[in-house]
Amino acid sequence: MRIIMASDYIFPLGGAEIHLMDLASLLEKAGHQVRLLGTAKAPGKWVLLTRIYDPRWAHRLKDSADDFKPDILHVHHFSYLLSPSILKAAKKSGLPVVLTVHDAHLLCPRTWLVDKNGKMCQKPMGPHCLYRGCALKPYHLYVYGKLLLHRRAVTECVDRIIAPSQFLKNLLAEVFGPEKVINLPNFSPAFHHDPIPIPPRPILLYCGKLTKEKGVDILIKALPEIARATGDEVRLVVVGEGPERQRLENMAKALKVREKVDFIGRVPHQEVSKFYREARVVCIPSLWQENFPTSAIEAYLHSRPILASRIGGLPEMVEDGITGFLFRPGDPHDLAVKAVRMLSEEGLADGMSRNMAFHRPFLEREEYLARLVRVYESLLG
Repeated sequence: MRIIMASDYIFPLGGAEIHLMDLASLLEKAGHQVRLLGTAKAPGKWVLLTRIYDPRWAHRLKDSADDFKPDILHVHHFSYLLSPSILKAAKKSGLPVVLTVHDAHLLCPRTWLVDKNGKMCQKPMGPHCLYRGCALKPYHLYVYGKLLLHRRAVTECVDRIIAPSQFLKNLLAEVFGPEKVINLPNFSPAFHHDPIPIPPRPILLYCGKLTKEKGVDILIKALPEIARATGDEVRLVVVGEGPERQRLENMAKALKVREKVDFIGRVPHQEVSKFYREARVVCIPSLWQENFPTSAIEAYLHSRPILASRIGGLPEMVEDGITGFLFRPGDPHDLAVKAVRMLSEEGLADGMSRNMAFHRPFLEREEYLARLVRVYESLLG
């Protein structure tokens, strides 16, 4: 089978792009032919007009399809660069389209399913975004209009939508209909994993982008309480880069815990494993409604218990009290209480680590591939 795999960015920018590249490799190893469509450059300044519709990508898809003769177009992200032009071009040529949705871009004009007051929103985009004031600022109003056009293109041109979490599937089904949306959890990128013993040092690890919606500030605000309860050895290792870094460093200084926080910066994905190995607990303190974060999969692959917000798809990935703890989103005290237990209660983290071998929320490679190929084949008649 020939598949064009399309996304705004085709390099390991984040979890969605890492999944795309792992998936392309998995399909090729199984004997399928894959061609990537997107840009390998770092994100530049977004052009608002071309985000609505960029005919250049439609021409690139047509040129690629004329040469490659694909059976399926599998799209991941298209909201920033590709635009719905590729969906319309595929529909016009009769090429079946599968869309994997990795986040809430099609569901919320503020992107993160969090309202203007920072509270969780359980409804996909609609008139309530206007009368509650979430989409009244010029940029958010622009995004609201853009999403109406993007949703229409998805409704008309996409044959099947894949949602990695049940949480996201339910929201997408409200918009696009339950017959179009399926839940297919992401897969583990490695074949087999041996449990790695948890180190004795009390190290908390955050691995991801340093942006507001990721909630790293909640983790830093909790650190003084954690340190008072567990002692001076506790450390927080922050792997990643983003616009919030300076603010987070200043916050750590103001809270007098800067010496306990190691800001590592951006690390090549293939080198991240050593930080998971050295950690005792992996933290996912998100304020936005996460879907199926790669950091949670990597925590399982390294047998590291997870401390995560009770938000979005995270409760599907963390069995509370079994493979980690869930805490109230945005609550530094609740985070601290759970972290202290995981760092200091004898046998707790080790037991959670062992449980992770039997309570995995993701699919193994072979099962994922078989289920995805069945989706492809169902669209080819």
